[in-house]
Amino acid sequence: MILVNTRPKDLSEKINELCSLEKIELKNIHLSEIIPIKIDTDNGIHKKIFENFNTYTNFIFTSRAAVENGTEFIKIKSELLNKNHRFFAVGDSTKEALAMKGFKAIMPIIKSSDGLVEMIKNSFPGQNLIICGENTNMNLQNKLAESADEIRCYNLNYSMEFISDISSLEAIILIYNYLTFEFIYKNLNVNMLRNKIFIVASERIKSKIFNLVPGLDLKILVSKSSLDEDMLETAKKII
Repeated sequence: MILVNTRPKDLSEKINELCSLEKIELKNIHLSEIIPIKIDTDNGIHKKIFENFNTYTNFIFTSRAAVENGTEFIKIKSELLNKNHRFFAVGDSTKEALAMKGFKAIMPIIKSSDGLVEMIKNSFPGQNLIICGENTNMNLQNKLAESADEIRCYNLNYSMEFISDISSLEAIILIYNYLTFEFIYKNLNVNMLRNKIFIVASERIKSKIFNLVPGLDLKILVSKSSLDEDMLETAKKII
């Protein structure tokens, strides 16, 4: 079976490097594209957040794409950062991406937005700034509503252009977020899913998939984390 990477091209460099090093054939089928949203600090909601930057103690990043497109906003005000400011990541790959930008992030033991909310409410009270994409599920915003603002710094646009490349493949497919599986499911005949094995980045994604397709006999394996290394290690067990 061939290994398929579905991530946007902008987030696929590492998985390609790992597969090249280990001489594993990888087919890139980029089902989505990251479109940055310009952060305008002179107008609208961004201006208000920018002017009140020193009121935030917790900066919450929801994804690697949020890190890539949202940290510039933080760096503009870097002279105001101090030991009271904290950075949070929902999962391992987001934490790793923040580290590469020079920010040490705190991550919940339960790697989910619910786990992050519980940790912040219990141990890190303060005003929160959520950095996310337009595809946000609003879980963090709703549960931290009284103490949170948000910056949406990118769009995740799915395209039908390459979906047919998946249809007939007998493949092991890497799924880093639920929206990617949902897109595949909605645009392929159900029978085309039966000759595929899905490697998902968390138990939460697996649970949401089974809620979407109750009764459908899907082959799903859960990775230790969303890190490319762990996703590949899980895939190697069945390649």
